Amino acid sequence: MRIFGVLLVIFLMGCSNLNHPRFSKNFYDEKRMQLTRKADLIENQKTALVAFSTYLSDLESDRYPNNEVFLIEIAFENEKIKPKDISFTLLDKAPIKVQKLSKKDEKAMRLYRHSPWNECFIVYFDSVLPIDITNVALKMHIKGYEQELVFDYSYVVENVL
Repeated sequence: MRIFGVLLVIFLMGCSNLNHPRFSKNFYDEKRMQLTRKADLIENQKTALVAFSTYLSDLESDRYPNNEVFLIEIAFENEKIKPKDISFTLLDKAPIKVQKLSKKDEKAMRLYRHSPWNECFIVYFDSVLPIDITNVALKMHIKGYEQELVFDYSYVVENVL
């Protein structure tokens, strides 16, 4: 009976909010890094753009319960590419909102920036159906380029039967 009680407590702790004070800052940072993907746009053997995507909905599900939300950080290495040239899709659907973040917004949201010169955006999409959650791949399109950058958050659910 005691073993059952201990297992129940461990299970309930596993369903907890990562922002709760009982979790260390390092635990939150590690989870954030696990949910961050990087992609590069290469043009003529030079880096034209570097982008990082963090899946905030998975990191802070209680903060974003009704949307799929991503933090996008972009380093524009090619001066020809501007933020207005960038668009996103998730499961072939356009975002419902793209918000450019100010430094004040970033501090309020406890966001980590890879470089002070990068630009940060929050990209909001409608919620993904539970059946599609295993196929989540955010795509970034850059006007004038065929290559699209893919931030793959999909995972395989193995059949245990």
